[in-house]
Amino acid sequence: MNIEQEIIKLLKDNNITLEEIVERIKQDNRKISVKTISQQLSTGKIKYNDVQKILKILGYKIKFRKNI
Repeated sequence: MNIEQEIIKLLKDNNITLEEIVERIKQDNRKISVKTISQQLSTGKIKYNDVQKILKILGYKIKFRKNI
C-alpha cells in the first residue's frame, strides 16, 4: 500500500472527507485546497508535514521503528 491508499483508508475508517481535512488545515492559516492535496496524494509527492497534519487530525502519528 502506498501513502495515498493508506490515507484514503484512514479517511474512510474515520468517516471523514478530504474536504473536512483541508478545512481543518486551513484553520492553521495555511493556504491549501482539496485539489492540491488530492494531486499530491495521487502523484505520491505529498509533503511529510502535510501527512503529519492529516494524521494528527485523524488521531494518528508516524512512528519509526528500527528493523530487528
